[in-house]
Amino acid sequence: MLGLVNPLAIRIMEWSWIPAILIGGALLYILWSQEKLDQQIRWLDPEQPTRREIRRF
Repeated sequence: MLGLVNPLAIRIMEWSWIPAILIGGALLYILWSQEKLDQQIRWLDPEQPTRREIRRF
């Protein structure tokens, strides 16, 4: 997603607030989609740990 947004953001760097909005929107979309996938995993298999439940050392 960022690979598609970044060239567009560079092209319109004259307006400095537009790239920030595009990148921020892409990050929010990624976080939202990760949460939706976690919900689907919990619904399909309640015993399956999600990425937040797995601790990394």
